[in-house]
Parts: sequence; structure tokens; C-alpha cells
Amino acid sequence: VNVGEERFNIAMHNNATKVGAELPGESTPPTKSGTTEIADFEIKGSELPYADNMVTPDFDKYPEAKVLFGNIVTSFVNYIKAGGGPKLTNVTIKGSADSGRPTLDVPSGYSKLDHPDSKPYNGETDPQKMNQYLADNRASEYAKLLKNSINEQSGGFELKINVLPGDNYYGKGNEFRGEEYRKITLTPNAEPLKINT
Repeated sequence: VNVGEERFNIAMHNNATKVGAELPGESTPPTKSGTTEIADFEIKGSELPYADNMVTPDFDKYPEAKVLFGNIVTSFVNYIKAGGGPKLTNVTIKGSADSGRPTLDVPSGYSKLDHPDSKPYNGETDPQKMNQYLADNRASEYAKLLKNSINEQSGGFELKINVLPGDNYYGKGNEFRGEEYRKITLTPNAEPLKINT
């Protein structure tokens, strides 16, 4: 530093540029720090992509649900790419079904029930168990799509989502009907992640 060489002479230079110093016209990008985290998501109303008695998300018929799903995927992918993947150790999802009676009726616009088992409601005929099937499988099918999308967009991260037994309000009366009792709750349990850019 501050030493120059001319032919065979070595001399000190007071105006030499120090190693690592900024050259004229250059600037060092500022360092920014902050945190990122994933909030809990409550999926209900027009953002819940299910017709009556159905369990597979239908984003074509529920465009608002598709937007929310995309936002959820983006939140996870950003957290994972910031280094938070190893912290996602307790992600849970839980469905619920309101007090309405589940049936074998196929909703308008569909040709059959979309249940993943060989028989609708896996062969259950007890309305209480049928309602539990809706609560559990809506959450489970949503989680499958979520894991696949996160895997694709994050470059291969395998997110584990624990599906909790759903809340079943069947038989509890009309006060337990409506979107407050027909929803999915996704809890990432993602602690705030410190990031520096």
C-alpha cells in the first residue's frame, strides 16, 4: 500500500490509491438488514376453494382462492430462499366443517364428487363422520397442492405439513353455520428470520 515501482526504483507515493478503496465514480452498495417471517393464514369465504361436499381445491371456480394460494406459496418460498427452510419444522394445517348436513349431492357445475377414496366419504354414511371427512380432507388436499407448488418454486425444498384433526360442528345448530366454521387454518410457526442484503 502506497508503494509504487518504476523501473528498478521503489519509492513511496503519498497519493497512491489504497487497496480496497473506492475509485472515483464508484460506490459501495449499502448493507440492509431486517427480518422476514410467515404469518398464520385463515382461508375462508370466497378464498376457500371448495363447493359443497367437495374436498379438492378448485381454483378455476374460485379465483380469489387462487390469488391467496399464490400469496401463501410466495411467502414460504421467500422465507426458504432467505435461509429459513430448516426452521420450518412445525407447519400445521387444520380444516373445519360447519353444522350443515353433508350429502352425496353433486354441486352444480360438477359431474361427480371429487373425493380421493374409492367411495364418497370413504364409504361413511354417518353424517357426523361424513362431516369430519370434509374437514380433514379439505385441509389434506390443500396441503398436498401447497407442498408441490413450494417444491417447484423453491428449487426442490420438501416442506412437511402436519394435518391436524379438523373441527366438526355437525349437529350444533344454525349458530355454527357459515364461513367462520367452514375454513382452513394454516400455521407456519416460522420464527422471524434475520436477513442481510
